[in-house]
Amino acid sequence: MQAPRHQNFEPDKVSVIRTNDSIWVMVIAGSVAGVKGPANRVSTEPLYIDIHMKASSGLRQLRPIAHTCFIYVYEGQVFIAGDIIFKDTLAVLSEGSSITIKSQISRQSWF
Repeated sequence: MQAPRHQNFEPDKVSVIRTNDSIWVMVIAGSVAGVKGPANRVSTEPLYIDIHMKASSGLRQLRPIAHTCFIYVYEGQVFIAGDIIFKDTLAVLSEGSSITIKSQISRQSWF
């Protein structure tokens, strides 16, 4: 156990990866495609990303198999493994080495 610790960083310190015109990923903690987020000195090796997707787009994201993974949809809805996850819903995902997210409406967030 560790004492809680806060990190503050400006929005311009958050790296953004554009996969195409339909999807962009803001890397907050961990790394995606070799791009690291500004959150550092974390002992649990989290992957915390904010994914923005235009309607009818899809993304496959690799993830550590041993990690607990969840998604919070703050706008629109997404499809994951045949299930619809609606706006303002937190879903805990099953184990696996990747996740495929398909959007129906504009922006989603995945951690």
